[in-house]
Amino acid sequence: MGESPERARLEASARAAGMSLFGAAEAGPLRATFDPAFVQTAARLPYALSLGLALSGPILETLSDGPNRLYYFHYRAANNLLDQAALRLAGEIQARGKQALPVPASQFVNPDVLAGHLSHRAVGRAAGHGWIGRSCLLVNPYYGARVRYVTILTDLELPANAPVAADCGDCRACVEACPAGAIGERPEEFDLARCIAKLEEFARRQRWGRQLICGLCVKACRGR
Repeated sequence: MGESPERARLEASARAAGMSLFGAAEAGPLRATFDPAFVQTAARLPYALSLGLALSGPILETLSDGPNRLYYFHYRAANNLLDQAALRLAGEIQARGKQALPVPASQFVNPDVLAGHLSHRAVGRAAGHGWIGRSCLLVNPYYGARVRYVTILTDLELPANAPVAADCGDCRACVEACPAGAIGERPEEFDLARCIAKLEEFARRQRWGRQLICGLCVKACRGR
């Protein structure tokens, strides 16, 4: 990956906005992960920026048998900060005469399968943030799965990162931590239906509507 003044300025802005990770990728190969109705909107934006925000370790450590209100509000605040950072960088890109489309960090277009406009995890993987773990979460070498992500699509050409050539090795912490028994030995074995059923159970228990969160596999994955 090369460096450029534009990329350096944007990364500095991302860090100033509180972001922990910054990476870039070509968007074309990722369009298979986009919602079909979104592909045409994104067609003229061939590059993707991925921003990551590390979650609070002390807050994650308060989780025991499921999500609590402390984590609930932290999760919402993290998504809000990601969206604000994406808006800030998109504005900077547009001020330079280029196009930029910030994709919300946590907005479902198909709640039945927890799918958004695109897969932030797939973009993050392509942008060099980590690999897809057994839990189907993006695992960063330093932060583990304890990161939330947001994406900006743009026509501003930026040097792309290379994907991380690594995997979870012998670690099965997320498999043991999953209260739904939804995590297998490989990402392809992840049982989304069992995961969603447990998330809905937690939402009913805590009475916080359709906010589907757990956090136990996130807590378990600390990186390498």
